[in-house]
Amino acid sequence: MKHLSERFEIRKQEIQLSFLEPASEYYNIEAHQQSEVLEDELEYQSQERVPPAQGSHLELPSAERRAGL
Repeated sequence: MKHLSERFEIRKQEIQLSFLEPASEYYNIEAHQQSEVLEDELEYQSQERVPPAQGSHLELPSAERRAGL
């Protein structure tokens, strides 16, 4: 249970910071809207955070090489 409450607090802080981040969809919203966002349980559900693929800078094999030509 401890880890769950810690994750909740971390996510809440992330949401609060997003109110100040110009690139965020929540940037510059009114105080009552901020409260609604912070109370929305969907905002606290698991966030799929996929790290960038390692080696994404590598060139993919050409179609010819994949086809064995």
